Amino acid sequence: MKKIVFLFALLTLLIFSLAFKKSTINTFPLFGYLIVIDPGHGGLDPGAVYDGELEKNYNLDFAKTLKSQLEHLGASVLMTRSADYDLSISNTHRKKSDFDNRILLIDETSANMYISLHMNYLKETKYYGAQVFYSDVNKKNKTLAETIQSELNIFFKLNKKVKRIPSDKYMYNKINTKGVLIEFGFISSPKDRKNLLNEEYKNDLAKSIAKSIVTYLM
Repeated sequence: MKKIVFLFALLTLLIFSLAFKKSTINTFPLFGYLIVIDPGHGGLDPGAVYDGELEKNYNLDFAKTLKSQLEHLGASVLMTRSADYDLSISNTHRKKSDFDNRILLIDETSANMYISLHMNYLKETKYYGAQVFYSDVNKKNKTLAETIQSELNIFFKLNKKVKRIPSDKYMYNKINTKGVLIEFGFISSPKDRKNLLNEEYKNDLAKSIAKSIVTYLM
């Protein structure tokens, strides 16, 4: 009798554990994952500048929105910067120092992936939307980029293709952690700039990226 009771209790515990695990996966699909968000530029480095608007500010603002959406899905999120500064510690080689410290931070956290955020710029103002870039350092980068781009194409109703980051670009070709660079809009686009001042739009764009990350990881 005691053996039957024990087995019944064990079976009940197993069923409860499986149900809890399934519930956690469904509700928080990114639970247990660490994602680094890297808002480009900052501090003395404004990034692209258009009509007085600074790329660094858009990068940080959208990074905070994306962080919130990823955390809502259960992810742990680390940002390379959380205010208007860069990561340089050298006044003579600020850009390289900034890059080196971003690389170090991303690779030493044992993160599951990184998402670097920047804005695009062209003289012609008609271009808008997001595009994903990847390096060949980690062989999984291209698939991740394609998964995110696919979801972004649905969001923007575009048909953009991912692009490989040239080998002479310093930062991304030195990061071993899996990840991509997302240029989430054009600072030269009045349409993108206006949209990125809208909280609902930013949340929807961030949800689109978060959804693609869930698709990739699941």
